[in-house]
Amino acid sequence: MFGKFSIYGADTTKVLKNNKLPILLIHGANDGFVPCEMSKAALEADPDNVRLVLVEGADHGLSYLINKELVEMEINSFLIKMQKAIDFFLFMCYNIKANDCTENKKINNSIYWRKTQWQ
Repeated sequence: MFGKFSIYGADTTKVLKNNKLPILLIHGANDGFVPCEMSKAALEADPDNVRLVLVEGADHGLSYLINKELVEMEINSFLIKMQKAIDFFLFMCYNIKANDCTENKKINNSIYWRKTQWQ
């Protein structure tokens, strides 16, 4: 139907076996529409890349309304980690291509300093 595939034929756990990207799942623990077991299965399929946050007392789509502080904290944490990964990727790409001019050294030192602050 949507995207020329059936939601009933999709298998998230199969797809996640080849995943290399971080994924944040925020799921209401009382979700009556999408069972929590589906998110738990996603976590089990790719524990290195999937972060699952179960919001107690939240039904489908209501996690933010039930626990705004938790949801905002988890999203902010996830975005900070993503930004660090992007910065590091750009740092590595830049170092491979950088030449020896003074401006590049200034930029490299600045990026290196930021990178060391993450650890």
